Amino acid sequence: MQTKPEKTLSTFLRDNSGLNKILQKVNQLQHLDQLLKTFLEPDISAHCQVANFRENILVIQCDNAAWATRIKFLIPQLISFLRQPNYLPQLASISVIIKM
Repeated sequence: MQTKPEKTLSTFLRDNSGLNKILQKVNQLQHLDQLLKTFLEPDISAHCQVANFRENILVIQCDNAAWATRIKFLIPQLISFLRQPNYLPQLASISVIIKM
């Protein structure tokens, strides 16, 4: 009886397009969250994170309404920062939601 060689995680993900798409989305959101943290001051960034990016809209989730309000005031500058060619030039708008 022959045993099949074990697949590595990267091989498994490459062969499974559904999981590969999920992994790509996770990587994209982590990258966008790092860009957000780079832009924000540390006191704000500890309370806000990227929740999603869909239809060219970045969704930022904040711990409460106070932090969401602070982010909303920064949206014009944040859009300018993220629309740089190497970051997110297709960004149309930013939506801010409160963590439940």
